[in-house]
Amino acid sequence: MKNKLNLILLTILLSVCFTQLKAQTTEASITPEQAKAAQRLIQASGIQENMQKIFATVIQSQSAQIPEDKRPAFVDVMTKFFAKYLSADEVTKGLVPIYASEYSVDELNKIADFLSTPAGKAMTAKQPDILTKSMAWGQKIGEDHKDELESMMKQAFNEK
Repeated sequence: MKNKLNLILLTILLSVCFTQLKAQTTEASITPEQAKAAQRLIQASGIQENMQKIFATVIQSQSAQIPEDKRPAFVDVMTKFFAKYLSADEVTKGLVPIYASEYSVDELNKIADFLSTPAGKAMTAKQPDILTKSMAWGQKIGEDHKDELESMMKQAFNEK
């Protein structure tokens, strides 16, 4: 039951991410200058490489919840899925309009400049580990206070 729930939650998370990404990327058109600056930021940030590390961590973490006899197939399917839809090129294509719509060309270039410094490179190199630790921290909060949250939800639903 727990394995199915985790798989369902992962599917929902991916669906929400793709829905949000599609909604955000179709909102505004961007200029070639904005696109170039956003691509520069994405390249300098190492997002493509970091996302691949994050996806590998997600697959590894989620596969631990899958029955051992199904685990190789799960890892294979998820690896193929991420490689197909979240490759470096797809990540760039999806993120360029998002970054371009949130920052000015000047801001994009200044951020890319910072990310190209030793401090910026150190920051981006550590992002997958920080994200993994942050997710573990958040999961621990949820586990430690699951009963309280469940009680609060029951109370809230009963009040309505």
